[in-house]
Amino acid sequence: VNGGNAFEVEAFPNPATDVVNVRVNGVQGKDAKILVTDLAGKMIQMVTMTSANQVINVSGLANGIYMIKYVDSNHQQTLRVTKQ
Repeated sequence: VNGGNAFEVEAFPNPATDVVNVRVNGVQGKDAKILVTDLAGKMIQMVTMTSANQVINVSGLANGIYMIKYVDSNHQQTLRVTKQ
């Protein structure tokens, strides 16, 4: 392990039906947020991270593939999630 500085973002369940849980492992930077976009990059939802776990409601989204992008002052990670 690289000195305990491992940073990872997980999104589950995948595929999702109603909600996606986003979990951050590691130290979050400032202004952490999650952007939900479609494959064309159009922003659908922005959620401010208030803890290491955040629930995102996707029940209103059409079935398909979405990108969940975690961004803070130190990190950026994008995950692909299928809504069904």
